[in-house]
Amino acid sequence: MNKLKVGVLQYNIEWEEPIKNLILINEYLKKYSKKIDILILPEMFLTGFTNNLNCALTQESEVFKKIIELSEKYQIAIAGSLLYKENNCYYNRFFYFHNGNIIGHYDKKHLFSYTNEHQYLTPGKETKVFLLNNYKIFPIICYDLRFPIWCRNKNYKYDILIVCANWPASRIVAWNKLLVARAIENQSYVIGANRIGFDGNKIYYNGYSSIIDFEGNVLNSSHDKEQLLLEELDLEKLNAFRKQFPFIYDDND
Repeated sequence: MNKLKVGVLQYNIEWEEPIKNLILINEYLKKYSKKIDILILPEMFLTGFTNNLNCALTQESEVFKKIIELSEKYQIAIAGSLLYKENNCYYNRFFYFHNGNIIGHYDKKHLFSYTNEHQYLTPGKETKVFLLNNYKIFPIICYDLRFPIWCRNKNYKYDILIVCANWPASRIVAWNKLLVARAIENQSYVIGANRIGFDGNKIYYNGYSSIIDFEGNVLNSSHDKEQLLLEELDLEKLNAFRKQFPFIYDDND
């Protein structure tokens, strides 16, 4: 399959209220599930960017099971990060669910020391690539975006870079520029899913969730409002561009 229909849900995450956030997600899936192959959600999409470890989910949490059920009910892929507990360690963990299954996960590598995230979470150690149809998907989480070596698309190991974030309005200029830079330098689609509104720490977010093509063109973006961004990606166009301009293969380091 050469086309992939993506949906990016930008919304005001209810602080530490996973059920309320799950209800919102379900409402959008009811309306749009037949129009998309994958729903991409922001960082910590059920709680907001909290350091309250009591909010951490496990595989036995009812709300966690319900996310899996939604992916099965609507026969869709769902991706986003959660505050998660496993073996007495806590993670900012990206999950990729598909048709009622946990396909895999990625743990945030670069923890945000500015807000002491490194003091209570365990960092990830490795990159991950997931498959959806014929697309190779490479997930990162928020602060990871600032580290180009971590995002490096050596030998075209991925086709889509997904960035799940809670990126505040005070640094939104960097967000917008870094998303485009990652797309250009990696010759990849880039999808950034950010939140809006004030979180429980009174930090303000203004969105700018974006879908960007392999040349750095912003195909779709939303500022400061709840919205589901819809876009169809084209693998054939991406491969043709890479064939014409195979810059990645000149990276011999």
